[in-house]
Amino acid sequence: MSDDFCVAAERALLCSGTLAWGQLSTREQADAIYRELRALDSEHVAAHGPHDVLGEIMVPKVLIVEDDLLVADMSKRTLIRSGYEVCGIARTVTDAVALALCHEPDLALIDVRLKGGDLGTDIPPRLGNLRKLGVLYSTGNAAKAMTAGIQGHACLSKPYDDVALLRALKVVSEIVATGRASKPFPFGFRVLDSITTGHDLEQRPN
Repeated sequence: MSDDFCVAAERALLCSGTLAWGQLSTREQADAIYRELRALDSEHVAAHGPHDVLGEIMVPKVLIVEDDLLVADMSKRTLIRSGYEVCGIARTVTDAVALALCHEPDLALIDVRLKGGDLGTDIPPRLGNLRKLGVLYSTGNAAKAMTAGIQGHACLSKPYDDVALLRALKVVSEIVATGRASKPFPFGFRVLDSITTGHDLEQRPN
C-alpha cells in the first residue's frame, strides 16, 4: 500500500467524520485505515467518503466562488484542513461556470454578490449537467438575497466561523444524497424551499 494511498485514505475518513485529526497518522497504522475504508465503502457513505476503496480514493471536491480573496483563502484553508479538496476559487460567474464544468465538484460554496455586479445565483442554472452538485450560498443578507425560484440547497449568513461552514456543507451533502436535512443547523443556516432544491425535505428534530 503506497504512502499516497494512506494519505488519501486518511483524508477520506476525516471527511466522513470517522476520524479526528491525529488519530491515525503513522505509516504503521495504514492497515487499520484500509480496513475502515472497506467497512465505510460497504455502507456507501453519503457524499463524504470513498466511493471505490479498491480503485481511486475520492474526497469531496469543493468549488469556492467568492470575490473577497481573504474570505476565499480562509475558507480554502478550513476546507483543506478538514479533508476536502478545493478544486478552484472563482470571482465571477463566468469563471465559476468554467471551473465547475472542468472539475465537476461535489459541492459549491457560492457568494451571492460577486465582482462586477455578478450574482452567484446565476451559476447553478448554467450547470445543467452537474445534477449532483450541492450548492451552499453565502451572503450578508439571506432574507433579501434568497428569493423564490433560486436553484440551490441552502444558504449560510455571513460572517460565519469554521464550525458553521463545515456543518453547513455536511447538511448540504446530506440533502443531495438523501433529500433530508438533519439538525442541528449552524447559526445563520437556512435550507431553501423544496421546490427550489428539487427535494422533498424532511427537517428532523434535534
